[in-house]
Amino acid sequence: MTSSTSDLDQVILVWRETDDVIRKSFAALSMEFNSEWPGTLVIVSNGGLASTVSSAVALARSAWRAARVVLVRIQVNSGFGRAINVGMMYTRARFVAVFNPDGVVADGCIAKLLSALDGDDLAFSVAASFERLSPKSDSMLELPSSIVEIPAMPGGAVVLRRSAFNGVGGYDPMYFLYYEDDDLSVRARNSGWRLLRHLGAFYDHPPRAFGRIEGLRRIFVRALSEAQFVLRYATSRGVGLRTILGRRRRRLAELARSGSWPRWIVLLASTLALVTRYGVVERRRRIPWSESRLRKWSAAQMRVCEATEFRGGDVAIPSAPALDEDVPSA
Repeated sequence: MTSSTSDLDQVILVWRETDDVIRKSFAALSMEFNSEWPGTLVIVSNGGLASTVSSAVALARSAWRAARVVLVRIQVNSGFGRAINVGMMYTRARFVAVFNPDGVVADGCIAKLLSALDGDDLAFSVAASFERLSPKSDSMLELPSSIVEIPAMPGGAVVLRRSAFNGVGGYDPMYFLYYEDDDLSVRARNSGWRLLRHLGAFYDHPPRAFGRIEGLRRIFVRALSEAQFVLRYATSRGVGLRTILGRRRRRLAELARSGSWPRWIVLLASTLALVTRYGVVERRRRIPWSESRLRKWSAAQMRVCEATEFRGGDVAIPSAPALDEDVPSA
């Protein structure tokens, strides 16, 4: 890693990953950080399995003995963006790496992302490139090490500028899952920040298999989040509603023709459920999510989350650091 590694923290969100998956992820991360790395690693248990959580903590403490390891327990699955917001509350460094634990970073990935972010004062984030490992090779496909600007940041494989993240309000808790990174990206770009991707920094994230019920649940959640996002940023309520209803009519017709009736029912249910979220979206249109709202939300979360700090052989209850007093704008 570069000399800037002491100014880089990590946030890792764990849920129900198997021990093998967690071990592969942490083994790759441990190669990216020196064993004497002095930063903060925040492990957020998002209603996670006890075995997953204990494995992640043990691996973290073994890999980085000089680091401050903070375990934050959220009793129920609060969704991706909300959990990352909670994790960011306990970070201190200028930059924060966020990588899903069901993927593997390639050699040099984080160093490249960190160098690119530190070298561009207008960069909000630098994301990794999602490339699959070749079944015939142990290495990633090599591409030119160029950096490109992208319209939306993938939240699960990225290095962020912490002050910028807090400055635009972090993730909007209006979203449980899906489209939270699109929403954050819009607010970051509107504030003058650039969203970048490094084409030479790789993160392998195999497709995740879900059971039938979980798969249908995710269709429901994705469709509801999509509708919220479209309504939030449409030029008017009428335009947003016409856009969503037009998309749903076409998709429902496709599902009916193919005989995918379980998906048809779930998609229709998500469309009807938008009625329960319409007031929240309208409030966002009137009063956009912001840094001040993130501060109030974070203060409330601190009262319901259980946080434990590990450093060496000591265990203590940490207090979350305040969000930046002076947040620069792009």
